[in-house]
Amino acid sequence: MIVMDLVLPALNGLDATRRILSEWPLTHIIALSGCHTSEHVHRALRAGARGYVTKTSAGSDLVAAIKAVIAGDRYISAGIIPVTVEALGNRSSPTRSCEHLSEREFAVLRLLVAGLSSTQIARQLSYRPNPSTRIVIG
Repeated sequence: MIVMDLVLPALNGLDATRRILSEWPLTHIIALSGCHTSEHVHRALRAGARGYVTKTSAGSDLVAAIKAVIAGDRYISAGIIPVTVEALGNRSSPTRSCEHLSEREFAVLRLLVAGLSSTQIARQLSYRPNPSTRIVIG
């Protein structure tokens, strides 16, 4: 059983989930995230997570998720935008454009979601812009 944070320093949690399950397919993974949208839930489930718990949930919610996943069920935290039963089982649903980002683009997106400014992101990713290059985010 792994409780996987979806925002990791070097590798995003979805890629880590896929890699773990490709090596150890019987592993049960519960995604842990600060995001509350059905898109985030769908992406985690498509990656192979069996549960999805928000970071704002009580500890008892995580315990309930672990028990449900061990019992062979899926678990989604209460308070998340409704996810249909069909969507939970549908792994062939169309992918979103963010799933086609390069590793570098995804790193920028991950840092934006974490609340870093464009200057902080540039520093963290060791980006040295051309003085005549203009960076616009948003």
